[in-house]
Order: sequence, then C-alpha cells, then structure tokens
Amino acid sequence: MALTQHLRTKLHKTKKELKKSMKMTASQVTLEEVTGRTRPKSQSEVMAKELCQALLAANILLNKMENPHLRNFMAKYISKTVPTQSWFRQKYLPACYNDVMDDIKEKLKEGSLWVSADCAQDAVG
Repeated sequence: MALTQHLRTKLHKTKKELKKSMKMTASQVTLEEVTGRTRPKSQSEVMAKELCQALLAANILLNKMENPHLRNFMAKYISKTVPTQSWFRQKYLPACYNDVMDDIKEKLKEGSLWVSADCAQDAVG
C-alpha cells in the first residue's frame, strides 16, 4: 500500500519526469550550467588565451609552440606552463574565433556591407 501511495505523489512524478528528460539529453549538465556561475579565470588561463590571440593576429601557426627552443625560452622567462598546440586548438581557439565573430557582427551593425566579386577569366584561363 505504501508503494502505490508513493507512486501517486507529486514528488515521485516530478522526479520521474526529470529522469525522463535527462535521458533524452545526450550530455551531462555541468555545475556552471546548474548554478549559472562561471569560475574566475586564473592568470595562466588569461595569459594562454591572450597568447593564442597574439599568435593568430601575427599569423603564426599554433604548431610553432611545439618548438623545443621556443618552449624552453617561454618557460624560462614567463614562469608559467605554456600550452601545447593541441591544448590551444581545443581550449582557446574556439573562444578566439567567437571573439572575432562577435567583433565582426558589432562592426556590421554600424553600417552597410559591400561585397564585390570578379568572375571574369584572365588571358591564362
């Protein structure tokens, strides 16, 4: 009798619906998503993101960070762990991309966009 009463309670029904909805989502909810807070970035994370932005702005390939001489130099004078190429690509490159796209969107809000394309063939073909 107690089991059937429990199955009829609002609490049980709510938890059952929550469990169903969680099965439908493929990813696990993070603590940041639940609380709505993000953890403060450490100084080394800020440095790594800014380094990634600088490398991209200077058109320096991220695989140059794998050079042992460059890594030793940076480790000696920066006194922080320098991320590897793959770490830059996984963690910081998407954020840098989003920052650039946001800047472009803001600039496009200010005025018109003019695009020109030349489809003519030259003499060589």
